[in-house]
Amino acid sequence: EVNLKSSDVVTQTTVSRVDELLDRMVSIEDECRSKVRADYWQPQMDALQRADHKFETKLAQVEKDLLARLQAESCQRDGLKSQLQETLKTCMDKIIASKPTREGNRFIEVPVASPTSDDGGG
Repeated sequence: EVNLKSSDVVTQTTVSRVDELLDRMVSIEDECRSKVRADYWQPQMDALQRADHKFETKLAQVEKDLLARLQAESCQRDGLKSQLQETLKTCMDKIIASKPTREGNRFIEVPVASPTSDDGGG
């Protein structure tokens, strides 16, 4: 008899829960069937489009700034490279001018050693 009562309680609890779930499902289905009106979502879409346009404007400005900065850095780098080359050329010209001339030879000639040796090995 106790088992029968506990089984009845479990059954009644389960049935009441199923009824509650069925009621909730019916109300959700009714909500899904109703169409959302344009005045509900239109302001949100307008705000989204404005934010998107604002973002695109900022992005275009950042791209312009980045290109201008890269161009300026490129010009500066080219100027420094040119200046370094000129300085190096000037230094090399001064070094060459300060060295004594050697009859047009570029390399120092080393005299050939005589075939006889000083160790007496013969």
